[in-house]
Amino acid sequence: MKQRLVIIGGNGFIGLNAALLFGKYYEVSIIDKKPLPDVLKITNNTYLLNIRNKEQLQNILLEIDPHYVLNLAAQSIVSVCLECPEDAYLDNVLGNLNVLTTCLFLQNKEGSAFRRLLVHTSDKAYGEHSESEMPFREGYPYYSGDIYSTSKAAQDMMTLALSRSKGLKACVVRSGNIYGPGDLQFTRLIPRNMKRLLQRRPPVLYDNSESMIRDFVYIDDLLFAYRLILVKGGAGEAYNVGGSGPARVGDVVQIMKEVTGCEELSNEIISREFDEFKTQYLDCTKIKRLGWESKTSLRKGIAQSVEFYRDYLSNQKRG
Repeated sequence: MKQRLVIIGGNGFIGLNAALLFGKYYEVSIIDKKPLPDVLKITNNTYLLNIRNKEQLQNILLEIDPHYVLNLAAQSIVSVCLECPEDAYLDNVLGNLNVLTTCLFLQNKEGSAFRRLLVHTSDKAYGEHSESEMPFREGYPYYSGDIYSTSKAAQDMMTLALSRSKGLKACVVRSGNIYGPGDLQFTRLIPRNMKRLLQRRPPVLYDNSESMIRDFVYIDDLLFAYRLILVKGGAGEAYNVGGSGPARVGDVVQIMKEVTGCEELSNEIISREFDEFKTQYLDCTKIKRLGWESKTSLRKGIAQSVEFYRDYLSNQKRG
């Protein structure tokens, strides 16, 4: 009999990919506040719930009695967090606190199957450091600046605090920018410009963003990290998961142009509504000790994503 895995926030880009993969190894249930069309559903074990409601969350997890819980639920768009700070903190902080305390309740319940909680936070929790201090390492201090970053830092801190002070068997993943087939959030760099390039439209960049340095993680490499940490990760530990290493945003867009055959298109520069950090990338030494490595180069990952976006645009036309 398969062990049981609950993916909270499982109807999003990462969650659906995780459910597809982990369905081979676990009996997967999904908790999410937003429904999906039947054609996109990965499992019939789907519960529509806002994790701000602790009582309902606890009732569902008691019913499932999972061995593992993966919390991906969060407001992940920086501009949306800026527009509505209350929702950002309620989802990312209160929601995560409800997950933590419910899992602690399960862990302490006699006869419970619970073994591990994995919470996905972000490299944004580190904020910005000088070039000489890069890459980010797990022991770096948290950032206390913008709304999105502080909400993710709070998620991260409370997860490790409950693990270290209350014995909760929980780990944290701090990743770079996730990309790959299935990401339909067209405010993000790669989905937005993949769509535009396939439509033979110029890619869009914010002013001063071409020289920014980021870490881009292909979805399959992230899921490989999840698998290892769920089984081998140490309670109360955080793990960086990078991919491309330091990559200039302008170079990422250039690769996209080359892969889609649009090298002749010039970038369209638009004004920025919010500030972003200049340089962010991760040291992944710690998770490599568990046997992880990034298997997908940035060019390969972008090339593997093209067909998904081409099919998506074709289906949009037919619809």
